[in-house]
Amino acid sequence: MAETNDGFILAERDLEQRGPGEFLGTRQSGFAELRVAQLTDVHLIDKARRFAQALYEEDPDLSQPQNQLLAATLKESWGGGEGDIS
Repeated sequence: MAETNDGFILAERDLEQRGPGEFLGTRQSGFAELRVAQLTDVHLIDKARRFAQALYEEDPDLSQPQNQLLAATLKESWGGGEGDIS
């Protein structure tokens, strides 16, 4: 933490030290397990992060027609609640 405040770099180091855990505590919250990629697949995760950032910059509320399915899926997955997602 003395070297960087980049959350992604810190997360990578944490993953290296402690290994993967439950995604957002899904086991505790009752959500089905989300399996899209291995947490060690850094290139795929970085690509997804960059895509998500670009999408957020273009349509932060997901109100554009091409993003309605994503908005509905997120609402269903998250129950419409708000959380600390960066």
